[in-house]
Formats: sequence, structure tokens, C-alpha cells
Amino acid sequence: MPPRQARGRARSLTGARGARGARGARGIREEGDGENHQESVMGGGARGNVGGTGGAPPAVFGGAKFMQGVFTAIEQVVRNTVQAMQVPARAADTRATTAMKAFLQLRLPTFKGEPDPLIAEDWLEQVTRALDTILVTKEELRVLFASYQLQGDALQWWKTVEESVAKKWEPFRKVFLDQYFTDTAKEALRMEFINLVQGSMTVAQYEAKIH
Repeated sequence: MPPRQARGRARSLTGARGARGARGARGIREEGDGENHQESVMGGGARGNVGGTGGAPPAVFGGAKFMQGVFTAIEQVVRNTVQAMQVPARAADTRATTAMKAFLQLRLPTFKGEPDPLIAEDWLEQVTRALDTILVTKEELRVLFASYQLQGDALQWWKTVEESVAKKWEPFRKVFLDQYFTDTAKEALRMEFINLVQGSMTVAQYEAKIH
């Protein structure tokens, strides 16, 4: 082959290889760019999703259904509290009713305001003993049961002083004795004792009567 033709063929081969190399390089760059673009798109999408999730507002537990549950729970607490308060009250009512029945079964005498101080004192003594026997210790009940046995003038008197007693047993005894067994009545009994012409009654018997 002549030298000129050999050089031309060598340049052609070199040019072809260079062109193929250039096209290969462009292909690699384009492929790389495509992959980078895909990663960029995918990465951007992932970041977008993460950002979207992180930026979402927190769940709010509200609405009609939730509020109804709250109200139901509150109502249940109130109902339980009221029931707990009512149980002791019902038990106390039962004890008071039982005690009242026992008191009435004793058939104690009533007091109508008789002027004889000894009758008043005897009545109060019987009522006190009955209350102690059936174990009525609550002062309010003692006053209630005793005043239940008052009738006539004594009942009218009790209505005028009831509030001042405040349903306490000792104040009740005091106002009752001040009204129906006064110091004047006691002094009159002592004078009767002094002037007594002893007959069948001994001094001890008379002292027991007035005390």
C-alpha cells in the first residue's frame, strides 16, 4: 500500500475510534445525568414526603364523640359520689326508725303540763331511763323522742322553746325542769316537809318523794 493511503487510513481509524469514544463518553454522561436526575427527583420526593409528615398538625382528640365521653365520665363520678353519700344516710334513717319503734313499744306516759312538779319530774325520769335502755345516745333523737310524748299545754310550751334548745338533751332537761319543776315548787315541797305532821309516811319516804 502506498504511504499516503496508509496515513489516510490510519487517520480514518483514529477518527472513528475518537468519535466512538466521544459518543461513549456522552452516553455515560447522559446516563449519569439521568441517574442523578432520577435520584434528585426521588430524593426530593422523599424529602418532600418526610417534610410533609413532620409538618402535619398533631391529631386533635376532640369533636362531639370525645366530649360525650368526657361528660359521661363526669356523670358517673357524680353518681358514684351521691350514692356513697346516700348509703350512710339510709343506714342512719333505718337505725332511727328502729329506735323509735322500740321507744313506742315501751308505752311511756305522756305529759300534758300538769301543775304537780312531782308528776313532771317522774315523767322526765321515766323517759330518760327508757332512752338509756334502748341505747338512744344521739342527742337529737333523745330530744325528738321525749318531745313526742308531750301533749296539750306542754306541747304548746315546747313549740315556743324548741329552737332555743337546739335539739340538745341537757338543754332540753333544763328548760323542762325550769318550767315544770321550778325552784319555787321545790321550796314549797320543803316547807310541806317541815310542816308535815308525820303519819304513816316516814321522813325517809318523804325525802325520797321530793328528791
